Amino acid sequence: MLVSTYSPANPTGGITEAECLPQYIPNVLTTVLNSNFHLTEFVFANVTAAGVTVTISDLQPAPLALFNVTIPANSTVSAVFRGRLMLNGFTWLAGTSNAVVGSFRGY
Repeated sequence: MLVSTYSPANPTGGITEAECLPQYIPNVLTTVLNSNFHLTEFVFANVTAAGVTVTISDLQPAPLALFNVTIPANSTVSAVFRGRLMLNGFTWLAGTSNAVVGSFRGY
């Protein structure tokens, strides 16, 4: 998982944010991060000619899906959160391999 971290323009310190470089979401359940993470944004782009379902779930003891959506062919879906806590990290899963490009940002 390619993740870069940066600090916003705040010379006195502040929250260090992380951003995932765009990459294909696998069609097997994949742990993206395995520590508490506050999700602020994600973008999914379906680059195929058919709809594909994507699921993001947290990793609490009984994982719950934060987002489960079928993305229409050749479409983009995004969501913005105000720091949604993904307890113990999160997973993502696409219904088809090499179909959905995803990226996220948070802290």
